Order: sequence, then C-alpha cells, then structure tokens
Amino acid sequence: MDWASRRCAELILQTAGGELLEGAVVVRKQELPTRNPVEIRFAQLKRILGIEISADEAVQSLTRLGLEPVSRKGDESATFVPPSWRRDLTREIDLIEEVARIHGYHNIPEDVPVPLTVSARTVRDKTRERVGQVLTANGYFESITLSFVDQDLFDLVRPWGELAALKVEHSSRRKENILRQTLIPSLLVARRDNERHGHFDARLFEISRGYLAADQKASSEPLLIGMVTEQPFSETKGVVAALADGLNHKFTLTAERLEGAHFRSGRGCELFLNGKRWGWMGELSDEVREKLDLRDPVTAVEVDLTVLEEFADFEPPFEAIPTYPSIERDLNFLLDLNITWKEVVDLVSAEAGALLESVTFGGQYQGKQIPADKKSYLFKLGYRSPERTLTTEEIDGIQQKVIQACTTKLGAAL
Repeated sequence: MDWASRRCAELILQTAGGELLEGAVVVRKQELPTRNPVEIRFAQLKRILGIEISADEAVQSLTRLGLEPVSRKGDESATFVPPSWRRDLTREIDLIEEVARIHGYHNIPEDVPVPLTVSARTVRDKTRERVGQVLTANGYFESITLSFVDQDLFDLVRPWGELAALKVEHSSRRKENILRQTLIPSLLVARRDNERHGHFDARLFEISRGYLAADQKASSEPLLIGMVTEQPFSETKGVVAALADGLNHKFTLTAERLEGAHFRSGRGCELFLNGKRWGWMGELSDEVREKLDLRDPVTAVEVDLTVLEEFADFEPPFEAIPTYPSIERDLNFLLDLNITWKEVVDLVSAEAGALLESVTFGGQYQGKQIPADKKSYLFKLGYRSPERTLTTEEIDGIQQKVIQACTTKLGAAL
C-alpha cells in the first residue's frame, strides 16, 4: 500500500502539479497476502518456447516487471517473489510466459518443431477393444452400471460364496452401500428395465471391476466381463467361445459342472481357458427371475478379462485352405442325465484319432419321447486328412469305433 500511495502521489505531481508533504496518514493498516516465491529453470525456456533465451535476459525481463529476485543458481535457475499486483504469477509456466511476452512473440518462429511422443496402446487397451468388437458383433450392447448395490441385489447372485461384503458407511449411501462382487445383478436390473420398455431381446455386457475382501488370495479388484442374454445355454457358450477365439484362435475352452442356488439344476458350469480358471456361466433359476420380475429366461456369463490378456495374440491368424474335402457324420446318443457333454467330447476325440477335425454340438433334448432319467445329445463329427481324400469305408470304421466306445464306457444308445 505504501508503494502504491507514493506512486499515485508521483503521478498527481506529474499531471497536475502541487506540493508533496512529508509523512503519510494511515487510516487502516492491512497486511498484504503472503506471496510465495516461484522458481524458473532456464532450461525450460528452450524446451517450452523452442528458442534460446539467455538466463541474464530472462532475469532482466522479470525484474523489470516488478518481480523481486530472491536467489539465483548461475545459468540453472532463479527464484522470484511476484509483486502484490501480480497474483496470477504462481507457477513456473507463468514466469516463462512473461519472459516470452517481453522477448516478443514475433521473435518466436512459428515452424519450431515440437517433440511428440506416440502413445502406445497397452495389451489391456487392445483386449478391451477386441472384447467389445466380438460381443457387439454377436448382438450385445455395452452397459455401464453403478458399482454399488443394496443387500437384496448382493444376495441375488453369489459366485464367490459367502465372501464378506465391502460396505461404505456414508449418508449418501444408506441403501445401496455395498460394493458389488459380481456384475450380473446390476446387468439383470438393466435387462429388466429393457423388458419393461418392450425390449425383450436386450443382450447386455459390461467390463468393470468386482470388489472383494482384501484378505483373500484372489485379486481384491478383479476386472470382469459380465454378460446377460435371453439366448439358451448352448448358444451363449458359442458366444463365449467366439470371445476366446477373438483374442487367440489357438485355445482350449472346457467347462465343468457348477451347482449354485442362482442356477437352474444342471445348467451351470465353471469355465477354464487353456486349463486356467476363467469364470462361470449358467441359466439363472426361476427364483432369481421372479425376484427381479424378469419375464424371459436369462443366461449369465462372468469371466476374468486378465486371463484373456495373458493369452491374447493380436497378430492376424492365417491357415491354408484345405486341399482335400471333409466328411461329416451325425450322431444322436441317448445318455444318463449325469453324463456331461465334456465326457462325450473327450471320449469321441480319443477314439476318433487324428482324422477328427471337429465336434459340433447340435442340441440337448428331453421330453415325452425320452425317458425321464435320460437325455439326448445330437452332434456332428467332421473328418479330414491334410494328405489325401478320405473314403467312406474308412470313416464308417471310425464311426463304429466311436459308437462302440460310447456304448461301452458311457452307456449310450443310438
């Protein structure tokens, strides 16, 4: 204030004349706000402006603007305290801008090359993008839901068993105060809302985190892919296989029966990708549907995205077009209810040998024409040799071998 008063008096004398008396009348003494020192590194001038400005010129420019020098380290850096009327000077970049302004913007060429760093996409970025592409191509829409659920939704689907919930104690979260362990309940609510608006074929997926108790061996925040659909179990498993194939066409997807209160009996399984646990899938029970007022049957899938990251291969695959034709044969077996599809595939693959190219699931049937303790598996076997054309007699022999093995070891009947 003293400096400003004296400057004001000087301007009055220069403009209107008069006589300046000694002393000053202090009406109210007010402390100026604290001004923090700001350091400028002279090397930053060239890095940011792209031109050479000497340390001496920079110090001179800032001093002329009223900044008070505090210290200087040669041609390395200097520290200044901004004047009281320049409260905008709080950072190093502010001082650099002032030096550039005094030096003259017209002296800074427009064609100075600016160093650029190419942002590399991580494996996770590529994996997430590919997952979205595959699921979108299969008719799914990406959904974004809240990470908080209430107690009823939390108890609806419990893939982690009785693992303790993580709760948030806050006035804004009095009801939905539990961090979800699985994405499925939130996606089911989104699907229910779609049904209420007449969209009964809404296939939804989400990529987000689950939140587990930190004292468990599993990751405390696994990155999950959740899916809900009206498609039956077999079709949904085909989408899951397409998801794995989209990241690496050389994969082995296996399923083991998984029972749970949220599954229909015999319609849940644990998924393994190349022998590593990947997640789970299953048709949800009528009880789950009734609690959420869902009209149609729902199949849910939840897998770990980090497992996909580990085996992802983004190089485009190439395989030569087969030279020789394939031969396909259909089989329809009547089996006990406890026989799984995996057992059938494993036995057929072992008996058919190297000429077996594919085993394609056609459907599972139960009904009036089939005994209550039985089920029917319909599937197709594809045979091909990379060296020659196969004969009908040759395939007939293999088929008989497969049928005999299934009859003897699995109790199957054609």
